[in-house]
Amino acid sequence: GMPISSFRLMAPVTCFLTDGLTVPMTIQMMLGKSDLLKKSELRIHILGADSLEETTTRIFVELGRLNPQLKRLDIAMVGPNLPENCSYSYSQFLVPHEAPCHLKGTVDQIIGLYHNCSVARGPIPDLFVAFNPGVYDPSHFVNWKPTLELLNARTGVPLGITGFNFLEVQNDVNKLKALGFQENLPATANPFRSMRPFLDPA
Repeated sequence: GMPISSFRLMAPVTCFLTDGLTVPMTIQMMLGKSDLLKKSELRIHILGADSLEETTTRIFVELGRLNPQLKRLDIAMVGPNLPENCSYSYSQFLVPHEAPCHLKGTVDQIIGLYHNCSVARGPIPDLFVAFNPGVYDPSHFVNWKPTLELLNARTGVPLGITGFNFLEVQNDVNKLKALGFQENLPATANPFRSMRPFLDPA
C-alpha cells in the first residue's frame, strides 16, 4: 500500500495544539499589527465570547510569556453564551510544574451583550477582538449593531475580527465599512488558525 506520511500521523496532535493556542496567538498577531507590543500595560476586550474563548481561558498566560515587557494585562471576555460571570488572576492558571508568571491583571468573563455591560462604560481598551462574529448575518447583526456603533465612536481603538472562511470575513468587513469603520489591513489567512476540522457554516 501507499506509505503514510509523517504529517498524516501528526494530524491529531497538530489539531490539538493549534486549537489550544489559536486564541492567544491570534491576539498576539493582532497586537503586533496594531503596534501595541511595546506597551507594558494592555487592556483587551473580547466581544461575543463563546465556548472557543472560554475553554482556552488559562492559555492567556502565554501572552505574558511571549511579551516579557508586559507587566499588566487585563482581558474582558463578554458574550451572552458564556457559562458564568467570574474573574481569574494569571497565577490561578498555573499548574505546579509550570514556571511562575509575574504578569499582573485579570481575565474576566461577563455574560451579556457588550453595549449593555458596565465594562463598556469603563476604561477604554487598547484592542477589541471578535472571533468569528458573523456580523453580516441579519440574525446576528441585530445584537451586534449597538455594540459596533459604540466601538465606532471610540476612534483610534483597533478592532480585529476572524472568520471561518475568507468570504465570511469579507462580508463582515463590508458590513463594518457600511457602519463607518475603516479597513486598515486586508483580510488574509490566519497563520495561527486552529487546524481542528469544523463544519463550514457557509
